[in-house]
Formats: sequence, structure tokens, C-alpha cells
Amino acid sequence: MRVKEGGNKPISTTYSGSQPNLDEKKDILFTLAQEIKKPLTYAEALFLNLSSEQLSLFSDKELLCLESIREDIYKLSTLITRFHDSLVSDMANKENKDTIRKIFEIDLKQDDLPPKKLPGRKCIFSGFIGNSPSIQKVYRMVERISETDSTVLIIGESGTGKELIAKIIHFNSERSQGPFVPLNCAAIPKDLLESELFGHEKGAFTGALQTRVGRFELAHKGTLFLDEIGELDPSLQVKLLRVLQEREFERVGGVKTINVDVRILAATNKDLEQATKDGKFREDLYYRINVIPLYIPPLRERVEDIPLLIDYFADKFAKKRKREVLKFTPEAYEHLMLYSWPGNVRELENLLERLTILKTDSIVTLSDLPEKFHHISYHKTNRLSNEVHAINIGIPECGIDINSVVRNIERKLILEALGKTGGIKNRAAKILGLNRTTLIEKMKKMGIELQKTVISLPNN
Repeated sequence: MRVKEGGNKPISTTYSGSQPNLDEKKDILFTLAQEIKKPLTYAEALFLNLSSEQLSLFSDKELLCLESIREDIYKLSTLITRFHDSLVSDMANKENKDTIRKIFEIDLKQDDLPPKKLPGRKCIFSGFIGNSPSIQKVYRMVERISETDSTVLIIGESGTGKELIAKIIHFNSERSQGPFVPLNCAAIPKDLLESELFGHEKGAFTGALQTRVGRFELAHKGTLFLDEIGELDPSLQVKLLRVLQEREFERVGGVKTINVDVRILAATNKDLEQATKDGKFREDLYYRINVIPLYIPPLRERVEDIPLLIDYFADKFAKKRKREVLKFTPEAYEHLMLYSWPGNVRELENLLERLTILKTDSIVTLSDLPEKFHHISYHKTNRLSNEVHAINIGIPECGIDINSVVRNIERKLILEALGKTGGIKNRAAKILGLNRTTLIEKMKKMGIELQKTVISLPNN
């Protein structure tokens, strides 16, 4: 039998006709898998050999794209290996499978590991988009947190990406080989939540027909993510406190003490400190989970990231739906920039998905946006201007950093001008009283990137 490689030179096997035997089948599979994986292995080596100097030439967004490509290469390589193993498993005994493993230089325990990080970057932030100062602060915190095994309390409004950050912390930590087990404390009735957390023994209660392992046991040697922990019933708060302190518990209806090695990441959209004062949340549990607080800012506090997010989601859903990437008119773009986004990134993501599905063409005008975007009044469109004009900066006795204050005000004015002009630099420069080249240079220094999905219109 002859198996052709990419239409070029043939690969010879020992099979010469009739029904192939077991060894001949294995020979064919060996050859196929090895040849298919060659370009993937080569691409992997290219990524690993990129120097820090070479990586410094790319922006954060470009590095994110590179990391995403590398993840896809890794997943494809793993898929090929698993496809091969599934075929061989019925044809070979354990000794043969061990031999196969050695030939392919793949350790079974390593199959589910995430790809290695690119050199020059401490963490992989796949799927979390942003380049604003507040998000850069989050990145720096995550990089430091990932190196520890401490409990983290992720604080942020609904839709800001708390679970995504929890996954990023886990997969960049030493526990990345272990499981990541999420549990939404608000989504499960309190009568069932104890069983979900700690598991139960057979016959522990009506309907407990068999022993069940809880989330803590499932997360052994990994990370347990407790989302909306502020919704946890007070009776369960006491039991959770014990597990955090002692790393041991009993299943519901059981007497055997179970020890676990679990890292806890918790998240909330509530003010737990105020909840402790109001008696709604245990103070001792609050201080136990609040070892390292991590604040995720709402979208309205990082408006400069909106263009990046729109680009990301427009491209994502266009590929998913096999549609043309959406383009926004300057008027529509301005209203997107000025909207307060109470649902944060999730609301923006849902809007882009809905527009991709419902729009028959790729041009999005203001009339295509939901009604709530039409009611942004004129005084709101001048919100940033009014804030800047109304600034009355007092100088404390310790003094101020005047350069920093001026840079912040300048940044706000540039963002406002770009928002009003739909990202058209000539118009933005004109209303700011700057030359176009001067505006571009300031934008580069401040890390302000324009949205790619805004329609380019002739300049007046």
C-alpha cells in the first residue's frame, strides 16, 4: 500500500495487497500521524524560538492573536494524537501502546496541558480584551497572582469577565494540570447547594440513590471557582469557612473526613464588606476569601477598550456565522462609545452577535441599534467636555503630579473627539486644534487604537 504525502513523494509501508494485518495497520497509522504532525511541530518550534526582541515588535493585540494561533496549533496536534490512539486502542495491547507513546514522544499525562506561554510574556490572556490603564493594572495583578496559591476574591459587576479572569489565573498557575471546577452559588437552590459542594452518601436524603462526589473533590489538585459567593446561604458559609481553614470536610450523610488540596477563587458583584456590616455575610469568611482582592472595572470606566472589543466580537461572530465583518457608521459608533453599558462586556458581545445574525448587509447605522441607543441626549454627548470644563483641581499640601493630571485630561479630550467624529482623525484633530500628525503621535504615546470596523467617510 502507498500513502501519498501532500500529493508529492509516496510513503511506503510493508502492506503489499489483500487484507492488511495488525502490524501493517499500525505501520500505516504511525506514518500518517507522524507526517501530519511534522508541520505542526515545526510551527511550534518557530513560536518557541521567538526572542524577546522579536516579540517586543508586536502590540498586545497582535501578541494575543499569536497566542490564539499557537493554541489552535496545539489543539490540532492533540486532536491528531487522540485520533490515532482511539484507532490503535482496539488493535494493540498495553505494551504496544506504550511503544507507540515512545515513538510519538507524547506523555499521556501531558495531553490535556494548555500550550506553553510565549517567551517574553508571563501569562496568556486569551479572550480577555483591553489595553486601557485600568486593564493593564488587572494584567499586572493576574501575573503576580498566578505565581501564588493564595485565595483570590474577584470583584466586579455582572458581565465584566470575572469567570474568564478566574480561568486565566488557573491556567497560568502551577495548578494548570489540575481541573478547573466552576460553581455559581446563585444558580443552585440552597437545599441542593451543600450536596453540590461537598457531595453526599447513598441514602443521605430522599432521592440520594447513589454516592455523589461534590465540587470540592472534583477540584482536588486544581482550582474551585465560586461565582456569586455573596449569595451563599449563612448556614453554608460556616461549612465553607471550615473547609478553607482545615482543607477537610464530610459528605452529606457521611462520617468519613475527606482531605482536599484545592485553590479557591471566589467572585462577587456585591459589596461584601458592607454585607458583613449589615450581618448578611460572615465577617470571618469575608476575611478568609479576601486574601487578594482583584477588581475588574466596568466597561464605562474603560471606554477606550470599546473599539478593541467591537473589533474582536465583530470578527469573531463574522467567522462563526460565515458573514462579512460588520462596519459601523460614525454616528452609530459615537452612540456605542457614549452608551453606559450597564451589562458591560457581555451586553456588548450580545449586541454584536445579534447584529451579525439579523443584519442583511454589513453596514450598521444608528437606526439598526436598539431603541435605548437612540435616546442618548445631546447633553450626554457633551458629558466629557462638561466634566473637563468643570474640573476644579485642588492642590493638597503634599502636592500633585501636574504632568500626570494634564495627561489624563488630554487623554479624555482626545477620546471624546474621536468618539464625536466616529474615529476620523482629520475631524478629531480639527476640533482639538491640532495637526493630524500631532494627534496621531499623541495617540501612539497614549496607546489609543482606532476601531477597524468604522466606515471610512470622505473628510469634509
